[in-house]
Order: sequence, then structure tokens, then C-alpha cells
Amino acid sequence: MKIKIITISIVLMAFTSAKSQQNRIFGKWANEDSTQVVQFYKEGDHYNAKLIYFNDENADILLDTENDDENLKKRRVLNATVWTGFEYQADKDMWKYGEIYNYKNGNTYTGKIRIEGDELRLTGYYGFFFFLAKTQKWYKQH
Repeated sequence: MKIKIITISIVLMAFTSAKSQQNRIFGKWANEDSTQVVQFYKEGDHYNAKLIYFNDENADILLDTENDDENLKKRRVLNATVWTGFEYQADKDMWKYGEIYNYKNGNTYTGKIRIEGDELRLTGYYGFFFFLAKTQKWYKQH
């Protein structure tokens, strides 16, 4: 009986730890110069982030005019979901297979995320050109 209780306890601790690891992404994250802030939320098995702040005097009225989708050209950029579809990969301790939307040029990039402490590293690349990837650092807001 003791062995059964110990085994169940170990399994529960491992599950709780894995859940805790993937939930580190939740919260608000600011880019290096604090000109943009995103906030993560979960939709099904995917992690998404919406742009909740950016440093522009017209932030509250700026429209997504560079978007290829005609239906989205009239949406406001503020509070738009700009990072979508990230899936947590426990074996690599990262979020992969996501898309990063750049409202400034209307392009969408493939992305992955790693978190170390209060630093989030967002890496994006266009199409299959992963060797031209760029990484940005974002910092947890408390």
C-alpha cells in the first residue's frame, strides 16, 4: 500500500511540475526597449499572445492596414492577437510551431519560444529560411 501511495505521489508531482513549466509563458512580456507588451492566453492546446501596448501616439486608433486579409485591414492593432498557435514541447522545454504576425509589414513568420527565468526568447523566420532567423528578447512584467 505504501508503495502505491508513493508511486501516485511521484506521478502527481511530475504532472504538476510539467504543468507549471508550460504555464510560465502566461502573463505580460515587454520587448527590450519596452515599446511593446504582449499578454499570453491559452486556446485549446495552443498558446497565443495579443498586443496590449505599443508606444505610438495613435496606438488606440491604428488599423492593421498592412494585413493581406481584407477583412482584417480594418481591425485595430491594439489588442490584436499577434502570436498564435504555439505548442509546448516538454522534452525540449520550449513552445514551437507558432506564427508571429508583424503588423508593421503584414508578414507572418514561423516562431518558437524559450523561457529562462524572466527572459523570453522569441525566434522567428520566414518560410524555410530558418538559417536567417532572428531572435528577440522579451521580459516578464511583474
